[in-house]
Amino acid sequence: MEYDKQAALEINKLHTRLPLWKKNPQQFNSTILRIFLELVDKNGLAERKILKREFLLRTDPANDFYGNFAQMCNFGERNHGKVFELVGDKVKLWEPIANYVKELFC
Repeated sequence: MEYDKQAALEINKLHTRLPLWKKNPQQFNSTILRIFLELVDKNGLAERKILKREFLLRTDPANDFYGNFAQMCNFGERNHGKVFELVGDKVKLWEPIANYVKELFC
């Protein structure tokens, strides 16, 4: 499948970063992704409010969930990498990297 330049840059960025996230589970982006995968495995889906609650239960409540999560949902030169898409409050993996995430983390 062909992607536009912006999507291709994100995909390449994530192919480099995701293995590092796997090695560093204490990183916020890694923590958010792992909680997401646990919620999907347990419930079949993940909601943003539940993801936030679980993140704050596992880290210092002063940590910035929304700032880190937003960087994982949007394109950007300095973001963590677009991993998620939002459909209302439901969170799903961004389709172009979904299989790669599952291969690495599941």
